[in-house]
Amino acid sequence: MLPVKPVFADKNFVITDFGAVSDPNFDNGPAIARAIAACAEGGGGRVVIPSGCWVTSPIVLKSNVCLVAERGAYVLFPKRKESFPLKYCQYEGVRTIRAVSPISAENACNVGIMGEGIFDGDGESWRPKKDWKVSGREWQKLKTSPNIAKIQDGLLWFPTQTAYRGYLSNLDEAAEGALERAEEFYDWYRPVFVSFVRCTNLLIQGVTFTDSPNWTIHPLFCKEVTVQGCTVKNPEYAQNSDGVDVESCQNVLIKNCSFDVGDDAICMKSGKGKLARAIVAPTQNVEVCGCTVYRGHGGFVIGSEMSRGVRNVFVHDCTFVGTDTGVRIKSKPGRGGYVRDISVRNITMSDIARDCITISMEYAVNTPQELAQEVTRFTAEDLPEFAGLHIAGVNCRSAARFLNIEGLKDSPVRDVVIEECNITANDGANIVNAQNVKLNNVTLNGKPFGY
Repeated sequence: MLPVKPVFADKNFVITDFGAVSDPNFDNGPAIARAIAACAEGGGGRVVIPSGCWVTSPIVLKSNVCLVAERGAYVLFPKRKESFPLKYCQYEGVRTIRAVSPISAENACNVGIMGEGIFDGDGESWRPKKDWKVSGREWQKLKTSPNIAKIQDGLLWFPTQTAYRGYLSNLDEAAEGALERAEEFYDWYRPVFVSFVRCTNLLIQGVTFTDSPNWTIHPLFCKEVTVQGCTVKNPEYAQNSDGVDVESCQNVLIKNCSFDVGDDAICMKSGKGKLARAIVAPTQNVEVCGCTVYRGHGGFVIGSEMSRGVRNVFVHDCTFVGTDTGVRIKSKPGRGGYVRDISVRNITMSDIARDCITISMEYAVNTPQELAQEVTRFTAEDLPEFAGLHIAGVNCRSAARFLNIEGLKDSPVRDVVIEECNITANDGANIVNAQNVKLNNVTLNGKPFGY
């Protein structure tokens, strides 16, 4: 079932009529807000950003308003503390502190972003960088900065002292007064670029999002969502720069989009842990089709925040070129929840750095001993459930490995069918703690491959 698309009144509210100026030193936020208010009060319509360079503070959309960035429109959200205050929000499946998103809407109905323009999140001013993700010449320039911290696998550079101190602070964001204390570490709390919370009839079509500070498109608790013909382009080294993260939403279509990012590209999520499971809000009834993913940790991904459940997802006719993993379903002990009734078919892959397909309950678990400790910490309801996964028609030109399935002894991956696949890869399959896995008519390096 396709999602219901919003319908907007045939009226234009051009931002220049409300005081907007195409000047890199002028904040157009107030002018755009006036245009949005007039549009909403006038029964809805289109708020039009014409061709030109438009610098702005955050944009908050309202019901029955479609933000239209015309061809040649370049909209920049420069990082300014006074423009992006900190607030509590949901991020990575839990309540946390983030700066206000450049574009957002909450509890809105019939809302959209359309056009052929570009939205730039100024992510370079926000994001840290890892030494192994940037060129040697780039790291040579960065390492003279005092804002460098040792992490598990290398070094991490921060653009400001406040971001650096925030990384070191380990602030308990759930504690009383945490929001006030977080001001000291302001730059650590990078915003999600486009945030829609509890919205219905949402359309994002045609536009380009680039240089996101964090996740790019994040619908949360939304219904009837369409993301179509969009481009998301972030640097390969960009931390957490996911393309689209659909979280606890239903009736979603992601169609004919292009992603080139530094993290997961097309991702399904539904909250993290026991507190999330107290809210019944699975991600369900999702179709992904005709999309192309270039760089990214995963082409199509479920998890690792999937505690409210993910079900009834159909992914088809997509191309993944140069991603770390093609199809990736991930979780770990403590998340609970389920992944069910997932169908993936007709996927073309090339130059996959790791696995064509990964279905793992060992996300962010480094050793067997650590996994055993994780499992013993939780009850049966805290263990994730993966069942009813059907993958067909995958054609992969090159990968490090074809298939990785890692269930848990007390919660094995169940009922997986992989068929009609033609794979070229260095290694075959690693399958542990799995029941009823069927490989039908699978060819690996020109020879039949079974399990």
